[in-house]
This record gives sequence, structure tokens and C-alpha cells, in this order.
Amino acid sequence: MKVVCNSTPLIALSSIGKLHLLHDLFGEITIPEKVFNEVVIAGSDKYGSQDVKAYTWIKVAKTSDNIMKNYLMQTLDEGEAEVIVLADELKADLVIIDERLARNYAEKAEMKLIGTLGVIVMSKLKGYVPNARNLIQGMLIKGIWFNKALVNRILKDISEEPL
Repeated sequence: MKVVCNSTPLIALSSIGKLHLLHDLFGEITIPEKVFNEVVIAGSDKYGSQDVKAYTWIKVAKTSDNIMKNYLMQTLDEGEAEVIVLADELKADLVIIDERLARNYAEKAEMKLIGTLGVIVMSKLKGYVPNARNLIQGMLIKGIWFNKALVNRILKDISEEPL
């Protein structure tokens, strides 16, 4: 399975020591160079930096379609633009991205999407974690922001207590 991931899910999952869930669920994931630079170099003192640099199952790839990337960068940041371009170039089976505008572009391109919360839910449903609520609470405590109504709807859907 070809999976391309943006920086926010890497940072969010690392903030609670659960980045390995991406490997548990998908095996290898690919990130564009800009996402690597955002997380590892620019974010060298933040969540995810050491993990993303160390894990060999996280592959870094260069995008080649600069025309599409530049078009997307009119409204997206460079990392988000590279995620969408790389997913298209690799014919990715799944894109892991949280930001709404970037998700809109990916949906228009008919890419299959999941976000950080979706990764947590999948991990619970597959038995990798006992519950989602505690992990989501942990990310919130670490300063990761999620829409509370969305979180509570997801928790209700999987029969867990709302926040």
C-alpha cells in the first residue's frame, strides 16, 4: 500500500509517543522533502523530529511536478502542496492529511484520505490501542488542536465517552 503523509499527523502522533501506529497500520509511509524539512530540520526541537529522522519505514521522496506544486501553493503551504503532488505522482492508495483546504484539493483529485483522528480510530478498531479517547486527550494536552464537535462525533461513533 502506498501512503503519503503530511507533517501534522506525524507531529500529533509523535506528541503522544504513537507514531509507530502508522507503521502498524500501513507498513511504510512516504513523505515529501518539504514535510521532512518541516518536521526534522525546522522543527528540530519539537515533537516528531527525532522519530521521523530515526524510523527507516518513513521514506522521503522528491516531487517533480513543479507546475502543479506552484499552482497549489497559491492557497496551500509548500508541505501540503508537495503531499498532494507526491500522492498523485506515486499513485498513492492513501493520503494522511488534516488541513481542510488541502483535503479539499485531494478530494477533488479523488484521492482516498484519512486524518490523524482516522488513524487513531483505525488503530482502535484493529486492536492496536485499547481506546481512542485517551490518545485524543493526550494530543489535546500536548497542544494539538482538533474540532471538539468532530472529536465527540467520532468518539460517539465508536462508542466512547465524549470529551
